Amino acid sequence: MSQFEMVLTANRHEEKSRPIALEIVQWQAALRFSRAAGYAAPDTGGMSRDAARTFAQALRSSIQVGRVAEDERGWLDQLLAFLDSDGRGGFAMTRQWRSWRRA
Repeated sequence: MSQFEMVLTANRHEEKSRPIALEIVQWQAALRFSRAAGYAAPDTGGMSRDAARTFAQALRSSIQVGRVAEDERGWLDQLLAFLDSDGRGGFAMTRQWRSWRRA
């Protein structure tokens, strides 16, 4: 387990919006699933509304064709829920020390 995590924070801040934190290996797996479905998502900085939508579609495509193992579905479903709600308008990505609360 890495001491770092990737935190995705919605570009549009509302009172109820929450960032999502993924382990670095989970984030790298999501990028790999996206590339396998034909979309090379950016791995730093952030994603615009259009990029977030395309990223979510690529992840869903990878799930449909069976590229995603069953044990990876939990965190991937959480990522897709973020992309469908708070992250749908785009998001910023930051790599930071892993929170002791999630360690």
